[in-house]
Amino acid sequence: MSRMKFLPVTAVVLLSLVSSGVSVAAQKPLPITLTILHTNDIHGHMFPFDYSKLGKGETDVGGAARRAALIRKLKKESGKRVLVMDAGDVFTRGPLAELHGVPDFAIMNAVPYDIMTLGNNEFKGADGPEAQQIMLDRIKQARFPVVAANVIDASTGKTIVPPYKILNVDGLRIGVFGVTASRVATYEQAKGLTIADPVETAKKTISEMEPKCDFIIALSHLGYPSDIELATRVPRIDVIIGGDSHTWLFQPTLVKHENAQPGWIGGTIICQDGEWGKTVGKLYLTLSRLNDGKFHVERYNSKLVEVNSSIKPATDIEKILAQYTKPFTAKVGNLNKPVPTPEAAEWVAEVIRQAVGAQVGLMPKEDVENGLRAGTVTPLDIRRMFVYPNRISRLALTGKQIEEFTSRTDTALAGAHLRDGMLYIGQDKLDENAKYSVAIEDYYAASISGEAGQAEPGCSIRDAICDHVAENMK
Repeated sequence: MSRMKFLPVTAVVLLSLVSSGVSVAAQKPLPITLTILHTNDIHGHMFPFDYSKLGKGETDVGGAARRAALIRKLKKESGKRVLVMDAGDVFTRGPLAELHGVPDFAIMNAVPYDIMTLGNNEFKGADGPEAQQIMLDRIKQARFPVVAANVIDASTGKTIVPPYKILNVDGLRIGVFGVTASRVATYEQAKGLTIADPVETAKKTISEMEPKCDFIIALSHLGYPSDIELATRVPRIDVIIGGDSHTWLFQPTLVKHENAQPGWIGGTIICQDGEWGKTVGKLYLTLSRLNDGKFHVERYNSKLVEVNSSIKPATDIEKILAQYTKPFTAKVGNLNKPVPTPEAAEWVAEVIRQAVGAQVGLMPKEDVENGLRAGTVTPLDIRRMFVYPNRISRLALTGKQIEEFTSRTDTALAGAHLRDGMLYIGQDKLDENAKYSVAIEDYYAASISGEAGQAEPGCSIRDAICDHVAENMK
């Protein structure tokens, strides 16, 4: 008689598993993977640009067609369970700012993105009440969900977009909610809206989401310091994809939590992708189901992948851009020599000084993003150089006002210069009590003089540059 019949049932099962080559450990659910590709604070940067904010001068980086090609490549390499998301501030800046985000969202649809939250700049598509309609039009244009849990219509008490979305990605139920910056409540364009406290909103929203999903992601346009607070006070968030502060997180921040279950990293991962689409963030997660029935991060790695000239642009994105740039491709004039990016702000300061016949031109350096190449110059080239549709103000300012402005703002000068730490207007040392005629962007005029100043009617800075090139660079 065989002894097998007298073995306990559990022993028979074990013996059967071993003899069939199946590991006992294989009965435990295997970890699964999730890749998140993320961007934030693109601010209308659809074309390649020069960049110097990371301590070195970089040329010809970024661009929507390259960014799309890279995202598609990373998705293909990662296989299944990939999400593409954006943490807000898609538009209201850049060469095509007057188109109010239409080309920006057309590109996001084509990439395609899976989800985004509202940034504060989504509320600033115009100076007046039409800004809200512009934002709602962009939300309607998006072929992906736009989520924001703390933006509420004061008249109805309901959020203007869904607070969250549950995305089923190959069987994994991923809950994504959005929160935006509290300062939106101070905007004239946010009239009729309530911006609720993001931390309290997150707690309430997660309580509603948790029974419906396996994993929770916050799309946050709060800024890095506030994301640290959010992760600390709301530990049920697994990952925060952040924006607003334009922080370069080349490695994510892990905010550890007390009393974490064994078997996972024990905290909330915070990621952010700098700005302008210069890179694409890639977060790779290995997830395991723990005793609470939810998936948690067992392991992770992350990097910011450069968007540079080695990437072949996506032709369909180039075609989308061409539809919107056609009106800005006529020849304005020729440049015999280039205007290098490091010298571009001084060049623009001189252009606006001449345009209004001022003694001094002041141009904040951060507002001039690119130089001009030698050869044919088009309006699009000038728009890429100066990304705001601002006008020139001609003001009478005291020497002290000029000195105060240049001390708090990194400013390019025309008709003035620094020598031995002293500011000179022409060849004479600045007199704090004397008044000087100054050309500056209308955006800064009120902050200096307390009044809007005398903006030249119809004289935008872009037009002034176009006229300068046409008249002097034939």
